[in-house]
Amino acid sequence: MKPKLLVSACLLGTPCRYDGKSKKNEAVCALAEQFELIPVCPEVLGGLPTPRTPSERRGACVVRKDGRDVTAEYRRGAECALETARREGVLAAVRTQLKRGARFAVCYSASEPLANLFGLTLGSYVRSDRGDWSRMALGEERPKGAPVEILQTSTNLFTVRAKERGVRPMAWWCDRAGTRTEVAWWRVRANSYWMTHILSGDGDERGKQLLLLAMAAEAAPGTWRTAAKHLYAQTLPELNGLADRLREATPKYLHNREEAAARQRQLAAIRQLIARQQRAVEGRLNEDSAGAYQAVADLRDLVHRAYGLTYWSRAGEVCGVWDHSGQGLYPGDWPRTAKLLA
Repeated sequence: MKPKLLVSACLLGTPCRYDGKSKKNEAVCALAEQFELIPVCPEVLGGLPTPRTPSERRGACVVRKDGRDVTAEYRRGAECALETARREGVLAAVRTQLKRGARFAVCYSASEPLANLFGLTLGSYVRSDRGDWSRMALGEERPKGAPVEILQTSTNLFTVRAKERGVRPMAWWCDRAGTRTEVAWWRVRANSYWMTHILSGDGDERGKQLLLLAMAAEAAPGTWRTAAKHLYAQTLPELNGLADRLREATPKYLHNREEAAARQRQLAAIRQLIARQQRAVEGRLNEDSAGAYQAVADLRDLVHRAYGLTYWSRAGEVCGVWDHSGQGLYPGDWPRTAKLLA
């Protein structure tokens, strides 16, 4: 019999989101090979319609965008979801798997029973729009190969506290000035993780990818090698396309010969770097190490930089980048972003 796993219904393809759509995730659906997936939608269980007006946490309340308080509906939905988990034996299954040494990564949970299973005590929901949580400083408890810092601005967290031995802070949230706060991520019994917020898509994707790969590599030997080969397979078509682009690219839009000559020298230099890096990558593809993966990632960065150098702006045009967060490519360091774009 497969162990049971509670999953947000929208991730399995049920159109129950606030906009009446689903958010089907194939990776989540693939878990059906190992688990009996039980779909739940706390909002619907709490009596909210589909579609519905978006809502957000405000302190201890949940308020719709139009100002209506829907705390009662969300609380009822959470209680129904928890009751489903208990009825289906999901929490018992998690407890059993923990005893067997299974690894978990919990993101942003408000479940006291689940926190207790991981040796934690649930704290409180906290919110700030002042940049109080703008980066994560990872310490000695981080998995091997993970970065020492991840840039992400979060406006709301759900805190927890350690209540058992073996539960240690893995990372600390820092504010925009780099000052460490008292809100942590946790490593539980050396094999699981508890995060006080999700990994969002607002920047520093490389750092977040490295963290997730490092967490997976602790449990699954060969992860770094597989990831490196997969990334290299994605990079090869870009490399081939770059060769064609370099042959076709001409500095016809540059404003003078000196500028054109300087750009051509840049391209010649980066071609040499790419060739050297590609040789280094091909010599390390069978390594199961973070360094091998990083070598491929560095190669891909060089390829993307070279593509950028083959595009010349006409008079009056500027180079730019879409930045969803409004904080630049490196939150808190606009000069570094401007230098990269120059």
